[in-house]
Amino acid sequence: GELLGTIRYASPEQLSGQPVVLDHRADLYALGATFYELLTLRPVFAGDTRQSLLHQVLNQEPLRPRSIDRRLPVELETILLKLLSKTPVERYRSARELADDLQRFLRDEPISARPPTLLERARKWGRRHPTHVGAAVIIMFVVLVISAISNWFIAQANSRVRAALNQERLRAE
Repeated sequence: GELLGTIRYASPEQLSGQPVVLDHRADLYALGATFYELLTLRPVFAGDTRQSLLHQVLNQEPLRPRSIDRRLPVELETILLKLLSKTPVERYRSARELADDLQRFLRDEPISARPPTLLERARKWGRRHPTHVGAAVIIMFVVLVISAISNWFIAQANSRVRAALNQERLRAE
């Protein structure tokens, strides 16, 4: 249950407190954190306290490197963000796979990593913030029910107006 290592470079699975088997992908995360700091001159997460830093590593996505330095190539940012993924299965499967992608980047060839889509980012955010998602679902349900009820009232009012209009036409004729 003890946290060993430097929190800034420890992977989320190391810091989660859950009994998980750590593998080489935790090291790839640490390598990604080191690359990030070398390229941006900032740590991935810069909490002032141990608790703040733990919270950031476990719950926040890193700031996109290109938002710090626009000169960084998009492909390099994509590689970095893949290394810093919160879940191990979304990282490179091996250091060889990372090295191959870095070689492709250096040769101006297409890299195998791809940036996460908006849907994937939303899904990750939802997994990290289930209470927000639950509240949003409840609010959407309430809005849907209120909309359905108000549509029913509007339909009833339209029906009464149509009936009154028809009655007035008959009276006028």
